[in-house]
Amino acid sequence: MESLIYPDAKKTLVTYLQGRTDAPVMTRVPQTRPVSFVRVLLAGGAGRVGPVLEDVSFTVESWDNDEAAAARRAQEVRDLIRRAYVMDGHPVYGYSEYGPPVDLPDESNQWRYTWTFSLRMRPVAA
Repeated sequence: MESLIYPDAKKTLVTYLQGRTDAPVMTRVPQTRPVSFVRVLLAGGAGRVGPVLEDVSFTVESWDNDEAAAARRAQEVRDLIRRAYVMDGHPVYGYSEYGPPVDLPDESNQWRYTWTFSLRMRPVAA
């Protein structure tokens, strides 16, 4: 039987987004915050569905000192992800979201737009 290697989902999404958006893509909020950045977090998901597919949930945040820029970037990143068919060599078979990007302020006074979604991904043969 052939081995199937599921992607490191967070790394796969970060790699996919880097260079496709106008802000750095990170997995943590840096101590010294840039004017704008995108943050990718794993948020669970259904896990393995069927014999070879996996549903992985993410939360993505668009941070900026300007509210309109944070909201616009969130919508642009949302569209990039929604239209992806392959990420880092792994086929993407579906995108479903739990709601649109919303403003979720925090104590930093930076604007943050966030939304949560799932991707259905397929492993590659090892």
